Amino acid sequence: MTAPYFSRVLLLLVGLCCLLPITKTKYEKLYEDPSIDPFQCRKVALTICNASITLFKEMAQLSTNGNILFSPIRVIAAISMLSLGANANLSKHMLEALRLNKTGLPEAEIHKCFRYLLRPIHQSEEIWTLKSYSSVFIHQGLTQVDKFVKGVKDLYHSDTLSINFTHSSRAKTRINNYIMEKSKREIVNIVKNLERDTILAVVNYIILNGLLDLR
Repeated sequence: MTAPYFSRVLLLLVGLCCLLPITKTKYEKLYEDPSIDPFQCRKVALTICNASITLFKEMAQLSTNGNILFSPIRVIAAISMLSLGANANLSKHMLEALRLNKTGLPEAEIHKCFRYLLRPIHQSEEIWTLKSYSSVFIHQGLTQVDKFVKGVKDLYHSDTLSINFTHSSRAKTRINNYIMEKSKREIVNIVKNLERDTILAVVNYIILNGLLDLR
């Protein structure tokens, strides 16, 4: 009983370590944007950590056997990212649900902080590293607002793709093929099924280069 729980906690810590401050020497390009204040972004990082612990507890209750591996920052970022395409009132409620409003930062600054926090786990060139990605699939019948598409790419290091969800089986195949290609065939059949009324899907995926040995 002790080993699985210890493994889960260790994996959670691995995910949270992605939020720790990084050295300027290694990622100097992160500091080229004077509008991003790394110190202020620590408020967002701490909020993500607190939300991650709550999410971990919920997941642990559902999974009594085995380990839990997830990217805390990507889970929170996915919801924050979608708020870019919501109206002002809904966007406010989405950030409040994540408790990001408690940071005291303007909404625009919160999104900039995600750009700062996500870049290391998205563009790291180390061989032994954990990388996390996100893709947004939008029904081709919907109009994609330029502001949202640009924000998804520039602030959240993610991509948006137009897809026909009318035929769920074809849509599922296209999503799985796209993720398989992006992960260099490391991830296959990530989507098992799609509801018929699906018009938007956000897919988060983790690629671990190296061996994680938990005993």
